[in-house]
Order: sequence, then C-alpha cells, then structure tokens
Amino acid sequence: MAIIDSATRVLAGSIGVHDLDWRSQKGEIGYWVVRELRGLGVATRALRLLSRWALRDLGLARLELLADVRNVPSHRVAESAGFVREGVLRSARVVKDARCDMALYSLVRADLEGAAPPDR
Repeated sequence: MAIIDSATRVLAGSIGVHDLDWRSQKGEIGYWVVRELRGLGVATRALRLLSRWALRDLGLARLELLADVRNVPSHRVAESAGFVREGVLRSARVVKDARCDMALYSLVRADLEGAAPPDR
C-alpha cells in the first residue's frame, strides 16, 4: 500500500502485510519511507493504522516485523507503534549482499485491547 503525504499528496513510502499464514493467522509487516520524510512520524502512523486493520478487520492474530539489528530508527518505529521486541534471528536475511541479524518484533491482537484508537 502507498503511504501518501496528506498535505502534498506525494508518495511518502510504502507499507504492507506479506508472508501471510492463514492457518496460524499471522503475517509479516514491512515498510519504507522516503528519506526526506523520515523522523516525522510517517512510518509510525502508517504502521499503527495498518497493523490495527490487519489484527482487527483482516482477522490476523499476530503480526511480525523484522528489522536489521543495526537499523535503530526502525526499532524505534516498531516500539512506538506498540510492537514488542522478542529477540534476534541470527543471519536471518540478506541485506545489501550480506547476511545480517534481524530483530524480531511482534504485535498480537490482545495488545490492542485497551489501546487508544489509531490516528486517522
């Protein structure tokens, strides 16, 4: 899905749920934001909106988010959106032609109970 800057109507990034496992009711969520809009809350807002939709309306019970252990801004986005860090998957992905460790975050449907409504 496209992330569109509401003020300028310009593409701000992309976000989506992939690797869906309907039997386990889980999926992985990933995103990116253009460099000029990073640090402004764009990714956090999009992540909150899409993850709540996936858990409440799409019927998933668990979302996972993997971030390169060196990508501290992505860790902050995940945590700001309510994701919980579960650990590190060693040598889990190839990033820029090299194997790297990935921090595993999750958000489960029960985490949303009592949560404030997402920004609209």
